[in-house]
Amino acid sequence: MAASDLVLPRTCAGCGAPAPHGLCDPCLDGLLGCLFLGGPARVRPDPAPDGLVPVVAAGAYAGHLAHVIRAYKDGDRRDLRPLLAVPLSRAIAYAARSPPAG
Repeated sequence: MAASDLVLPRTCAGCGAPAPHGLCDPCLDGLLGCLFLGGPARVRPDPAPDGLVPVVAAGAYAGHLAHVIRAYKDGDRRDLRPLLAVPLSRAIAYAARSPPAG
């Protein structure tokens, strides 16, 4: 085992297959399929808790996207940061230029 394998896993965070960049091609396609086609959008859970502030998301928190986010947050898969950075930055930019919900 190379020392880099201890820091950067060489398996897919989605299915465990060999993947030098965090996700194999089928799981990357699955992740992209979870993103909203028109870009980030305002979302609201149902039921929504009282006092919920406006929420913007790049995609539905389900399927591959939810799995990759959980792997990053709970599984310490920091190698997924580049895959999540673009949708997150687009959601932040959308929220910054959107008028407040009222």
